[in-house]
Amino acid sequence: MRRRLPSPVLFVTTMLLLVACGAPAEPAHDEVAGTRPGAAPSAPTEMETFVFLLGEWDCDGRWRRETNSTEHFRATWKAREALDGHVILEEYRAFWPNGETFVYGTNFRTFDTVNGRWTTRWHSALDGTGFELGQPTFSEDPPGTLVVTFINGDGDVLQRAIYRALGPDRFTWQGDGSQDGGESWDKAVMVIDCARQ
Repeated sequence: MRRRLPSPVLFVTTMLLLVACGAPAEPAHDEVAGTRPGAAPSAPTEMETFVFLLGEWDCDGRWRRETNSTEHFRATWKAREALDGHVILEEYRAFWPNGETFVYGTNFRTFDTVNGRWTTRWHSALDGTGFELGQPTFSEDPPGTLVVTFINGDGDVLQRAIYRALGPDRFTWQGDGSQDGGESWDKAVMVIDCARQ
């Protein structure tokens, strides 16, 4: 029996906000390596990985349904540093062409220096639920482009989110799905193009 991929709300919630990727092109840094305006010296240097998210973004998305029809949507993404640079807070809202919001919530991202691992937690404003996202992996594809990948799911049904920077003012997010525990992937089930406001 073939298992179905999650509904668009669940798919977007678990994949989209598995935030990850991109070459942090031209973030606003102080002259001292590893420091950012507003970040305390004690802020983990690992936070630099996600500095590219800081700012406000307008996004156009496409979701390919199982029937191969395509649903289009818009989204806004706002990210800022908090707690003296120890945390990146993201607010994400996705809505259908009729204006109906179908994903709205916040992502809380920090690096645990004691255990050497990321803590990324999503909280939905629509239903009050929340969950922790998986640990990211880092690679370069193509060479020179940082790709950060999160894989989440339960059993055979997994979601993978990949972000790629396309310069300092644009990035593309790709969501893939697997129904066999990651042996094979249905690529580009969802694609989101984000441009800096």
